[in-house]
Amino acid sequence: MAALTIGLAVTATIMPSLMQQAIVKSGQADAAPSTIWQPFDQTRIAGLVGQHKLVFVDVTAAWCLICKVNALTVLDRDPVAAQLRASNVVTMRADWTRPSVIITAYLESFHRYGVPLDVIYGPGAPSGIVLPSLLTSGLVMQEFQRAAVPPGKQNQTEVTK
Repeated sequence: MAALTIGLAVTATIMPSLMQQAIVKSGQADAAPSTIWQPFDQTRIAGLVGQHKLVFVDVTAAWCLICKVNALTVLDRDPVAAQLRASNVVTMRADWTRPSVIITAYLESFHRYGVPLDVIYGPGAPSGIVLPSLLTSGLVMQEFQRAAVPPGKQNQTEVTK
């Protein structure tokens, strides 16, 4: 019962902000149509990592409240937003709003059966680092650093931008 009460309180607190953000973003959509997100293509990940790229995969859905919270509070704000726009980072978004066999198989490969799912790949994490469902900018930046460092070079801690 306490978890339900907390969940309702969080929803009541966050929903007005989410609605306002959606209104603002929809009004700006025509003015700034560019996006950093590429469509999800799992077959490209290993090749990009082989080119020393970092790959951030965001599996989301339009109906996912936690996905919206993560986007508004972490992914769309600096320092994470700046990192996602860095030249050595490729961002892929897998939209699971409608069922997809490919995205479902990807989720299941990480023993996940729902969204959100965010994974960072890089020379230090060719198999990917699975992030928790609720993101923080500090954690995302820390995992970017870990994914960037190839095995045997752990003394380098700064992510190249």
